[in-house]
Amino acid sequence: MKRLRLKVQYLLITGMLALLFIPLSSYAAEQSAVSESGLTEATNGMEITVTSPANGTIVGNKLYIGLKVSYTTFQIAKVTAQIDDVTMNFVSCGVNYTCWKGTMDISSLPKGEKSVLITAWDSNGGSVSKTIDIIYDEKPLLQVQQLASDFTGHTPKLRVQATCSDDDPNGCTLEISYGSDKITRVNSIDQHVDLGEYIEQGLDITLTAIDSRGQTASQSFPVWPEHSEWLRLLDTVDGDILDVSTEKILFDNRQKRQLGIKDRKSGEIITVPYDLPINDVFKFGFLTPHGAVMALQLDKGIMDAPSALYEWRDDKLNYLGYFPSSSACENEYLLCSIHDVPVNQNYALYGKNGDIILRNLVTGTNEIIPIPPEEFIVNRFFLIGNEVYFETYSRNWENPGGSYKYDKGTITPLDDFTSETLLSTISDGHYSLFCKTTSYDSPCSLVLRGPDGDQVIGDEVWSSVRGMDYQLNQGWVAYNRPTVSGHEPLWLRTPDGQEQQVANFSTSYPYIIAYLAENGDVAFYNDNKLFFRKYKADGISDPVEIGTSELRLIRLDGQEYGTIDNTLFALKKETTAPTIGSVQPSDDETVTVNNPVLSAVILDPDSGTDPFSLIVKVDDQILESSYDVESMTVTAPASGLQDGTHSLLIRATDKEGNIAVHSGSFTVKKSVWPEGSSLKAEDVGRNSLALSWSAARESNGYRIYRNEELIDTVNENVHSYDVTVLQPDTRYIFKVESGLPDGNWSKDGPSLSVRTSSPFLEWLNKLHAALVAGDSADIQDVRNLLDEIAELDDSTDLSLIDPLWYKISAKLPASVDQAELKISLFRIVKAMGSLRYDPQLSDLEAIRTNPEFIAALETIAAAGGQPNVSMDDFLILLFGDGRNAGGIEGAVRDILKDMKPKELATLLVNKDRMNVVLSKALAEVLDDKNTYALSAMLYKLNVKPEDIRSSLYNFQVKLKYDVPAINALIVAFIRSEADVKVKITANGKKHEYRLKVLDIVLPSSIVRWTKVSGSDDVNVKLNGNVSISNHAASSTAVIQASLFNPYGGKAKVIFQKEVTLINVD
Repeated sequence: MKRLRLKVQYLLITGMLALLFIPLSSYAAEQSAVSESGLTEATNGMEITVTSPANGTIVGNKLYIGLKVSYTTFQIAKVTAQIDDVTMNFVSCGVNYTCWKGTMDISSLPKGEKSVLITAWDSNGGSVSKTIDIIYDEKPLLQVQQLASDFTGHTPKLRVQATCSDDDPNGCTLEISYGSDKITRVNSIDQHVDLGEYIEQGLDITLTAIDSRGQTASQSFPVWPEHSEWLRLLDTVDGDILDVSTEKILFDNRQKRQLGIKDRKSGEIITVPYDLPINDVFKFGFLTPHGAVMALQLDKGIMDAPSALYEWRDDKLNYLGYFPSSSACENEYLLCSIHDVPVNQNYALYGKNGDIILRNLVTGTNEIIPIPPEEFIVNRFFLIGNEVYFETYSRNWENPGGSYKYDKGTITPLDDFTSETLLSTISDGHYSLFCKTTSYDSPCSLVLRGPDGDQVIGDEVWSSVRGMDYQLNQGWVAYNRPTVSGHEPLWLRTPDGQEQQVANFSTSYPYIIAYLAENGDVAFYNDNKLFFRKYKADGISDPVEIGTSELRLIRLDGQEYGTIDNTLFALKKETTAPTIGSVQPSDDETVTVNNPVLSAVILDPDSGTDPFSLIVKVDDQILESSYDVESMTVTAPASGLQDGTHSLLIRATDKEGNIAVHSGSFTVKKSVWPEGSSLKAEDVGRNSLALSWSAARESNGYRIYRNEELIDTVNENVHSYDVTVLQPDTRYIFKVESGLPDGNWSKDGPSLSVRTSSPFLEWLNKLHAALVAGDSADIQDVRNLLDEIAELDDSTDLSLIDPLWYKISAKLPASVDQAELKISLFRIVKAMGSLRYDPQLSDLEAIRTNPEFIAALETIAAAGGQPNVSMDDFLILLFGDGRNAGGIEGAVRDILKDMKPKELATLLVNKDRMNVVLSKALAEVLDDKNTYALSAMLYKLNVKPEDIRSSLYNFQVKLKYDVPAINALIVAFIRSEADVKVKITANGKKHEYRLKVLDIVLPSSIVRWTKVSGSDDVNVKLNGNVSISNHAASSTAVIQASLFNPYGGKAKVIFQKEVTLINVD
């Protein structure tokens, strides 16, 4: 009744003011039209005063003219205006025909300067004219394509898109003004405006279009910039987002008055228009299997109006019915919480035509809830799961109505307080949470109802709003707990009854629960800011600020998302940006090529780098780049860069959307070295090599570097250099730089990495040459052995190294995987034993640098107290280092040198004697622990020579091709080491040939000399004596020496040469 009285009083006052001001406003309009500030022309007692427009005014196609015409004798009868061929009759706007006005349509005239002829006639036929000048030019047209009002974003940059057009062919200027900043463009603008300094400050962004005559058109937008490093942009739509699923986004475009659903995968959008009063707003929306259901927030000015439900189904938007708001919202007369909307995944509940209707959103069918006879629906009904709760009234005093529950066709009466309790209920399908009271004027207690009955949570409160003061999800409860001081800290209760405090900020602002996840994560508002706290069992988890109250959180498939207006975000799991390092070229570096390859290492140990987000930009040009996941390196080749300084920008984003940016610059200065310039090494020996290089375009001399150390300087005409005093089997890096005209030296000269000759490799290649020079069957015998060794099985043949392995394994720590280590050791033995019979440096290098072999040897070496042992030490043990250490091969040579010819002959035909020599050499080398690091290691591992011999014996027993192959290699060894000696007697008619191996003359018992071809005058005996007859002046023949084959078969050629005998008599 009080509200009604206030409305009547308001109408009376408003009416009185209207009656008072109507004549006053008419008089003011007349006076405005005849303002004395205009231009005046007087003739025949008549006078024209133009009040609008002023002379020289710029006007559009609708020209308004206001004037005053005064007279002395005869009343004014007519007033006209003319511009070119366009005329207009004025209309009188005041008493006594002194005020005249009119609007001319001059759109048919060309733009430019115009004269307006104004003529007034009196009733006697007299006239007076007045001319004013105008400029006909339309204002520019401003169109804003994108700029969100009340924008809230994950970045303090706002994209502004706008265009302007004008009748002037020169176009127009666009200005963006915000705060103290201004951006100017011509005709169009597409700019990301940086609002970083205005975070959480309201400001206006004004767009102004200005034409060549200075006319303007402008629009202003209120903006509230926000920034959160916890948000990662996912998608945007053309309207405010109402609901999101894993597949779709539901949104409302209020300007276009249409709803839309966007397919998140394909980007396809379907829309449906709506026609609602301008102040009615779709507050909430719910995606359904066949479209969506919308909850309409009615105009706030309409008292006691319920809210409405609409369904979008089959490409149509249909009104379903109304539903009431909860008691907590009644004082505002509008929808205030999503929990007030009686819609869930399968059903919607609403009232219509006096009925309560339960609609199945899957099937599209309706069920009318039966009402008891003679009772009527009160605007209080709601939905919990599939259960409907409602209240009725009756005109029968004996049966005033009541509260009921409807479930699957059954109606159950409820007492009043149960009904009041259910008005506050939240259900997750398994548990219910509500605020229970005993009377209308008493506080309520928060109660959790589950399979084990009711449990009271917290203390009594006078007011508690579901969804804001408490929430429920899968047995988790978040709620505000009141204190004596009136402050309400936020608490979390786990499904097993454990409680922990979520937040207790020292502010007077209440906590409004925004979101509770099924894993205990909580989001809440405080002081107009949104906070997020991850659940931890120990309770040690601080909330982090992720946005303001504009952000609405949801959870899909275990991931948190947020919406702000038209934008969908993902909540990041971490906010650490990637690091960008090892940038090449480095900042301020000078490169000497026009096509440098740019690179950087991108590290992000948390979520990982997103390779598709990488941007490498030189001078504002984005380069094509590639990303190697293993090395975490991005590379981008540039081309055609001119000499000078160039900017470099590298931008990296991780998989959570965190961004890192590197900005730098480098200088390009073209090289004096032609493209393809090279440095070559020839005649590579143990201790020396010869370098040669391409000439530079210009040079004042060359500097030669070895391992970055300057070793010499030569003049500009020299392009080669002999390097000496090198170590055998050692890798060196050589580089050549050219002297520049300015006195500096180039930095991009050609370079070369080369390893000096290895004693082992020299020995093998020498043996290979000797093998090739002999019988092809010998080559095949060796190949058969190497193939047999390479094909040994890592599992079935692993026992071959058991004698050696038993000693090693006894010293290994418990942490070592012995099975894997034994296999690796076996593979090392196989690799060395099957090294190709014609090896190159790359083959040896592959063994030397094999990661598995290196790791295995490091593990064994550590157990043997020699952590610095490497694969090189393994090779030195076998073949020496070319300096002080001779290795087993050197020890064998020393033993053979001390032998007599008969002993050597016996050795070659007796495999047991060969094994004795090998064992002796092996013992000598293993005993020299100072020279050989591997010997010291084996000693610490208690490995004896007999352990190694036993392993070798196992291989000899296993292998089928070892005997013929070893025989072929012995023959090749003798061939490679054979040194022929000749003694000439009988005045040249007789030559005595003997072969020496390691300075030991091979006895005639194992060597046979024969003539291969030549003069019949040449006689060759088996012992190497060659002669000619006395009558021959000179004769030539090819002779050869063959080694007796102790294993059967034909003899092996170890020497062949063409000789000439000259008879000096």
